[in-house]
Amino acid sequence: MRTNQSSGFTLIELVLMVALLGIMVVFYVESAGNLSDIAVDGASRKAQSDLRYAQVLAQTTGVMHGAKFTSGGSYQVYSGTVDNIIADPQTGKPLVEQFDNFPGVSLATNYQVEFNANGKPTMGADQRARFSSSSGAIRDVYVVDQTGAVVVDLIQAGTGCSCELCKQK
Repeated sequence: MRTNQSSGFTLIELVLMVALLGIMVVFYVESAGNLSDIAVDGASRKAQSDLRYAQVLAQTTGVMHGAKFTSGGSYQVYSGTVDNIIADPQTGKPLVEQFDNFPGVSLATNYQVEFNANGKPTMGADQRARFSSSSGAIRDVYVVDQTGAVVVDLIQAGTGCSCELCKQK
């Protein structure tokens, strides 16, 4: 005896799935927040990574490496002197970040930091490179004196610095 069994979704099941997916998308978009907030976070994390790269190069080569941040502009990572920009390990081009890939993000401060052969900051310790977005989100990237730790600090607009370093002062 043969039975006709068809497998698949009914129209009601498909409509319910589409509705459920629509609701999930709405909640995701609301929780994602402003895109410039995401961009400022990405830009500050890239700067943190580039500073760590400069620090590791200083330790492995024995030559001073650093980074120079220019307010309203870009930053560059260098070896020895500011004019000797190093190559980006991903692209092979000079390691200069113009923030083209981070819409709405700008540098709010001038900052320069240099690392010696031990990875310790010889200039710019406990100072900050401040990144701001068009929505008001702020991130600070700084190097802790003595340890050389490179830190990104989340600053809520209008609240001032929230890092442990500043709370102790």
